[in-house]
Amino acid sequence: MTFLLFARKGGTVFKVPEDVRERLASFAQHEPHDLEAGGVLLGRILRNGGHVVVDTITTPQPADIRSRFSIIRDGDAHQVLIDLAWGGSAGTCGYLGEWHTHPEADPVPSKVDLAQWKHRTIHDVYEGAGLLFVIVGTELIRVWESHRATNEITPCLLVEPQALAG
Repeated sequence: MTFLLFARKGGTVFKVPEDVRERLASFAQHEPHDLEAGGVLLGRILRNGGHVVVDTITTPQPADIRSRFSIIRDGDAHQVLIDLAWGGSAGTCGYLGEWHTHPEADPVPSKVDLAQWKHRTIHDVYEGAGLLFVIVGTELIRVWESHRATNEITPCLLVEPQALAG
């Protein structure tokens, strides 16, 4: 299986399998009429070393409010999907963070994104030391990580492409 690997602060990695990368990329805002999309990252924190693997994502739900430059998720609909993933995995597939799109080639978090991420880091219920946040651009996928202890947001860097196999 092929993964995108993002180096996290502290030496661990965030693994995005090819099928998840393809689902994320399918929502990229290439056309002027494409609306922002978003959802939740679901997966596992590996016991051996603390690496994080995203197993699946939630995708836009019918009651999400979407525009070109924003999305307000229907929290109840996404929570049902989170609960189904948790129950269906015997408690191994949980909430890791969030993803959304930006209509730019190399996405950068807005001030609103950063404020929401810090709020989620403090108030959301999750395992681990922080949350992961993915922004899908028209050409690149970028990842940031929040840290519960400091409420700091740091970028995760894509590992060189030759290391993406396996």
